[in-house]
Amino acid sequence: MNGNFQCSIVIPAYNEQDMIEQTLSSLCKQSLPRSEYEIIVVDNGSSDRTIEISNKYADLTLSKLTGNVGSVRNYGIQHASADVIICTDADCLFDYDWIKKGISLLHEGPGSAYGGGLKTSVKSNWIEEKWLLNPEGKAAQQKSLMGSCIFIQKKDFNAIGGFLESVTSGEDSDLSERLKKNGIRIQITEQLSVIHSGGPKTIKDFFWRQVWHSENYYMNVKKLITDKVFILTVIYTLSLTTAVLSVIAGIIPGIIFSTTFLIFIPALLTTKRVIRAQYKPKSVKDLISIYILDQVYILARSVGSIRGLIGAKTRECG
Repeated sequence: MNGNFQCSIVIPAYNEQDMIEQTLSSLCKQSLPRSEYEIIVVDNGSSDRTIEISNKYADLTLSKLTGNVGSVRNYGIQHASADVIICTDADCLFDYDWIKKGISLLHEGPGSAYGGGLKTSVKSNWIEEKWLLNPEGKAAQQKSLMGSCIFIQKKDFNAIGGFLESVTSGEDSDLSERLKKNGIRIQITEQLSVIHSGGPKTIKDFFWRQVWHSENYYMNVKKLITDKVFILTVIYTLSLTTAVLSVIAGIIPGIIFSTTFLIFIPALLTTKRVIRAQYKPKSVKDLISIYILDQVYILARSVGSIRGLIGAKTRECG
């Protein structure tokens, strides 16, 4: 294998036949000469054509049948030849000079890891648009690296032991926290934002994606005390339980009290997201759409936290 690559791009994949060819094609058409970077796809036990498609474009297609997404990413990075590691997902599209920009930023800012935001695609629906509130991929609301876009020196990655392998999601946020504790700056820039093609297209898909993201709440009990979303999730769960019991028992004050929280908590999340994204709602209908997603979001987080507490896990990778 060529040992002179400027960077190694690592992509975890699980049943991604509908998306991965566009992703790999986009990576193969970068401004940086193709001979100067390697693409590594790590398959997590796909039963579709993912491996077949990967073999057409990638320099290396690996197979890791077991393990969470963090371990799949780590496995790919262990086989990477370059000193610069780029992490992304199998459902992303990239600007023509995405790789070159990221490498330049790393060279200009040693001691940093770089990431970008998510841009909505031209085929995005209202769920993706009202969730991201960020069609241009601006970094105003993002503080941590996301697995869809990470540029990092391999030595910095190895120094903290790589991605946490025990969680089913959130390995990127955890990586960001440990990098900062190790003196590595986290730099988020819209120059590196990617188009995310694999966002949920239905309320059902959105719901289960959020359930998956919240199943790891109890992996770090100390952190929960300062996790505002988790605190709101607990209040919402208690309010929902109280509402159901009050309806069964016919306790009107209990119904009113709990319903107030069930309405107020998603509204609080909507307000926070709109402000952080610097988004200007176009109409009352637009604002209601955002609120509906936040209502589904906090409900899914409640379900996910309960599933995590009892040890249930939802499968997703890449």
